[in-house]
Amino acid sequence: MTTSTLNTNPTTNLSTPAGSPGALTPELHQRFEKGYAVHQAEIAAVPDSALVAINLDIPALINTVTGAHHNLLVLRPRLVALAELEVARIDALETLPFALGFVHTRYEIATAPPAPLTALASRVLEKRDVLLAGLRMLERRNFIDATVFDALHGGLSYRAAALEALKAAHHLRALPAETLARSGLTLAEIDEATSLAGDLTDELGIRDLAPAVVAQVARERQAAYTLTVTAYDQARRAATYLLWNDGNVDEIVPSLYAGRSGRRRTEPMDARGGTDIAVPPGAGGEPAEPGAPAAPTMPALDPRSPGMNPFTS
Repeated sequence: MTTSTLNTNPTTNLSTPAGSPGALTPELHQRFEKGYAVHQAEIAAVPDSALVAINLDIPALINTVTGAHHNLLVLRPRLVALAELEVARIDALETLPFALGFVHTRYEIATAPPAPLTALASRVLEKRDVLLAGLRMLERRNFIDATVFDALHGGLSYRAAALEALKAAHHLRALPAETLARSGLTLAEIDEATSLAGDLTDELGIRDLAPAVVAQVARERQAAYTLTVTAYDQARRAATYLLWNDGNVDEIVPSLYAGRSGRRRTEPMDARGGTDIAVPPGAGGEPAEPGAPAAPTMPALDPRSPGMNPFTS
């Protein structure tokens, strides 16, 4: 078979700027979003028992799969002819990596270290004290009743300070314009204090929900990873079967595990799929350990031989 229409360096580069979770180009964000829309229900339907542990760098995985997709399209007419092969799963690799990219970006954002609240809280405390000072000036001059302060109990927490600033702003806004003027405060100052207190309250609320949000997004990311890896694994097994005589499957549909340390691997994958063939001691030019019996020699198996269909056990 000629591979002149196949790309022998199919990896793409869809990485985001270093140290910038979620910093996607508008075009890439749109592709991620569309991919997620296509597979959202499928991702949610993956049972816990089927989830695969994440042991690959996800941006690198996405680059590999999207890069190999062109070659899978070229091979598709031959893939369709393979019995037991779920071609729809391989077709899904056009959009599955982008769905994975979408939920991975959400996960990065959800797990990014939160910005310190100290600066925002300090500004809220400062503005709260200004509002309270204005109210006390009006109370001393008998423009307002002292009972206004019954609901302003203060507090040491950030949440209590934000709530007190919001209540003080509410009381001041309810005053006639001429009374408010005697406090020395302006509506612009009250609006600024209200905005800052609202921002602090929102940030605190987000942090309260963070554990649940992270758990949900992490589960969704693992499900999208599972779908992508298993679909690509099936595609690679099929490509190995078709390109066995060419010997260039790693160039056409690269392994997701290329370059990883661990047990020794050979180029072809087990004909039954999923894992590479282990090299026994003494095979492949590696000397056996001293005193170890020589490894028996076996003829190479062509996965296209009868009974060697990669999609049946």
